[in-house]
Amino acid sequence: MTLDPILIPIFKGDIVAATIQLHVQIETRAGNESAITKQMTRLKDAYIRDLHAYVPRLLRKNKDLDIGALKRRMQVIGERTIGKGLIDGVLIQSAMNRKLR
Repeated sequence: MTLDPILIPIFKGDIVAATIQLHVQIETRAGNESAITKQMTRLKDAYIRDLHAYVPRLLRKNKDLDIGALKRRMQVIGERTIGKGLIDGVLIQSAMNRKLR
């Protein structure tokens, strides 16, 4: 199941310095799709809240996004939010870093 794009603003002081755009797909078994769909709002909210703090820390350590670390983080957040066993994997289809300044 494909999520709407997730946008994460990166601030430098009071100014938005960049925006990270992620296209994410949740991998699951056919029987779990309805359970995930029912909790999709909570799941997206949890991803946005967590990634808003996590991505800037990740970019301080590395110049580029570590897609593997991002996938693992989203898997953990998904399991914490909607329960273990529903999400088999997180696939990041694309990650774009748009620097504004």
